[in-house]
Amino acid sequence: MRYFTMLSVLPLVVFLAASTACGDDDEERLSEEEYFAELTELDQDSDERGEELFGDEEPTAQEYADVVREAAQTYEEALNDLNPPEELQEEHDDLVAAIKAFGDALEGVEFDEGAPAQELFESEDFADEFAAVDAPFCALQVIADDKGIGADVGCEEEGEG
Repeated sequence: MRYFTMLSVLPLVVFLAASTACGDDDEERLSEEEYFAELTELDQDSDERGEELFGDEEPTAQEYADVVREAAQTYEEALNDLNPPEELQEEHDDLVAAIKAFGDALEGVEFDEGAPAQELFESEDFADEFAAVDAPFCALQVIADDKGIGADVGCEEEGEG
């Protein structure tokens, strides 16, 4: 289910923030392999965290929106802690911006009590946000694939990692 996958892409970051390397301009940049390994770890950990949060239960639209909004903020912080290779800085910045915009779009969103999570994903209001957050993940996945770097960064388009 796409909504569960998107949930797993973002929520884990609360758990991950402590495990990612801190990065700033004074710190050595990650190599491409290290950077993609970090993104892969974020994706794998977020999948696990999503399963821990809801298990086999389907969240309501409001529960899902609240968790994803908070996770997007935390994920943004975790990405900001990475110091990507210079040649991937633009794509990294695009990813950070898309996740921030995604979290901002969910700010203050309210659904009817008990509305299924699917309502969020079928909403025309959020279709663009979901596509916008997926695009930078997929752009990075294509780069990793083109360079022969084994990575799964969280691209949810069919046929991508």
